[in-house]
Amino acid sequence: MKVSAAKSKILRIGNSVREFDDEEDELFDFDQVLKCQYLGVILENKTGVYFSNFATNCVKKSKMYKFSIMRKAKDSHDPPSVARELWNKAALPSILYGSEVLPIRKQELRKLDSEAASIGKFILQLPANTTNVTVPLIAGIETMEYHYYKRVLGYQNRISKMDVSFIARRVYDYVMTSDRNFAYKKSIANMKRVLKDDCLDVWYTKHINEIKLQHVSSCHLLPLKTHANDQNMLKLNAYDESAKIYAEFMTMNAGLGNRGPVIGFKQHKICQLCAQKNKQVKLNEYHLLFGCDQLRMMYQKYGISKFKQEHPNKEDRELYTLFLASDMPEETLLEHINTADSLRYIYVNAMKKLLRQ
Repeated sequence: MKVSAAKSKILRIGNSVREFDDEEDELFDFDQVLKCQYLGVILENKTGVYFSNFATNCVKKSKMYKFSIMRKAKDSHDPPSVARELWNKAALPSILYGSEVLPIRKQELRKLDSEAASIGKFILQLPANTTNVTVPLIAGIETMEYHYYKRVLGYQNRISKMDVSFIARRVYDYVMTSDRNFAYKKSIANMKRVLKDDCLDVWYTKHINEIKLQHVSSCHLLPLKTHANDQNMLKLNAYDESAKIYAEFMTMNAGLGNRGPVIGFKQHKICQLCAQKNKQVKLNEYHLLFGCDQLRMMYQKYGISKFKQEHPNKEDRELYTLFLASDMPEETLLEHINTADSLRYIYVNAMKKLLRQ
């Protein structure tokens, strides 16, 4: 077999290859380069470049899949289910293809987690500034960190069980026992340090629940994570207005003084209606539905006063939990959702008039 010197190059690592003097060796006097392209793939002499490019491409692919899935889901009969299935079964395998052996850095993992959270917030119809942990709790979308760890550790387990006659096993043994600090070896060590001797699913469940407990205001009504890939979802989870309003109030994203913005309404940490009466009261969903003295006539009209009488000696937070409980009949829950949305509308418009004065 003859090799074309005109079409071939030597990817040089270290010193250049010596030149050949013999006539019969002229074909082997190739161009020596630090970088070349083969079948559309850029090859370089520094392995760190592959890791960086790989992680960057993972983030690019995740963004492309995210927008594509959202567009397709919106045109479907069941946007939440379509988005969830396309992300979990089509996007994830493609985005993380090759991650078993090519490490992804922490900064790229955070970006990938953010893209996964965006899909979950699309499913729940929640604003972008919603707490990210909401997504693995009730949207059926797990973090990319979990999927990445699962692929890497699963592949390591398969390789370690191979017979030593396989080259993959011999390479694995060399990398793991070498004195050199290979990126793959370092990645495995970092994962084990994070897991702290727990199996992956146990660690992940504990990790998500710990984050949930840190976000008391926005996550206390949401269920605890029971296991990885559980199917905890809100009682109303269709892609409609009622489900959207329910998710907003369940996650404290009604757009008052806390998180999701309302167009034309300036957020305040203090209830401005109460401030007119020289009362400094924190504005949140509890206060809107049960604690604002300036809305007491509305409470009478919408049945809030009656609800409070049916549950005496309960604080506003406890009343709020009972008001949106998932174990009540769906018809009653829908009534409560409409009541909450009506009171929000009244409050926001009252605030707009107050600020125009």
